[in-house]
Amino acid sequence: MSSKLWAALAASALLAGGVAACGGSDDNGGGGGSGASGNIAGAGSSAQQAAQEAWVAQFENDNSGATISYDPIGSGGGRDQFIAGGQTAFAGSDSPFDEEELPKATQRCSGEGGELIQIPNYLSAIAIIYKLPDVQDLQLSPETTAKIFRGEITKWNDPAIAADNPGASL
Repeated sequence: MSSKLWAALAASALLAGGVAACGGSDDNGGGGGSGASGNIAGAGSSAQQAAQEAWVAQFENDNSGATISYDPIGSGGGRDQFIAGGQTAFAGSDSPFDEEELPKATQRCSGEGGELIQIPNYLSAIAIIYKLPDVQDLQLSPETTAKIFRGEITKWNDPAIAADNPGASL
């Protein structure tokens, strides 16, 4: 794989979510549309699949000699394949490597003459699902939502939810 492809992947990874890859120095520069070429495989989070497909399509459009594949096998599977080496050059993950995985990933990259690069920048949407027959459009302020996630609000008729939804039958 060319070093230009590595540099271009690193540049495009600024758009990718939770990407981990091995990087090294490159005197040739790089970036989108730099004429990068080669094949690169990644695997990981299925939540990132649609975003990965869009980013890969644009990158390949800008770099006709590059081919990138992404296997949405799950965050853990992508991390395992990345650490094992050989199968994938990058992993899309829902979280950074933990204390047990980090030395293995770092060692994998240093064995290839590079260093581990982790770029946390993909956000998955979180939805609050509710079933309140008489409420068509539940409103939750950021403060109320935070209290729900902290476990401080456990009932739909909590005063904070009621204040966010005047007149609603909770």
